[in-house]
Amino acid sequence: MTSPDICTALPFLSFRFQELQDRVTAAKNAACECDFTQARRLYTTLLDDVSASLGATDPTTLQVKGYLANVIASTDVESLDQAQRLYEEVVSGWDQTHGVLHENTINARMNLAVLYKKRGKVTEAKDLIRSVLEPRRDADDNNTLVARVNLANILVKEGEHDKAIELYGWRIPCTRAPPLFNPLLCRSVRRSSLSRTCTASTSGVGVVQNCKEPRKRV
Repeated sequence: MTSPDICTALPFLSFRFQELQDRVTAAKNAACECDFTQARRLYTTLLDDVSASLGATDPTTLQVKGYLANVIASTDVESLDQAQRLYEEVVSGWDQTHGVLHENTINARMNLAVLYKKRGKVTEAKDLIRSVLEPRRDADDNNTLVARVNLANILVKEGEHDKAIELYGWRIPCTRAPPLFNPLLCRSVRRSSLSRTCTASTSGVGVVQNCKEPRKRV
């Protein structure tokens, strides 16, 4: 007679790692080729499979769910409710399994904050970013810089330029600027050179933010 523990482990063993990698790669390639309908379909079916095989809070499930949310949030304005729900589930899952200081948890919170901001939920976005920064006040890693820049961008758009600079003591060279860097906060480089040294993105979602529609031949 098979023990319950073995029965529980069987779904994990049946989900082949190479197959998982291949399916994630196929979905990412579709997104980077701007075939977002195909990417969304592939991520959706993959999420159904990994959820059934590995469980809702397994790291692989959370990663795939995040990828799906990224595609939806970046390409389908009509489905932002779904994207928000997915992001919130991802944040909750990483909080439970890895804690608030883990890199995956921070990335998930930042993606959700970007979506909140996109939907006009500025207060929720600021609160979420501050929840990332509070336990990391003295940190200087890239994740912390990204969080600070996101919050500063919101403050700048609210007209609180001095607060954005003074509150976080900006001393970030433009060449080290993380994603979503706002050139208004770069004090050490002349205005005329900002466009050459600082880049700004409008999305916090890495999987699709660099995609460009192919040029049509005339």
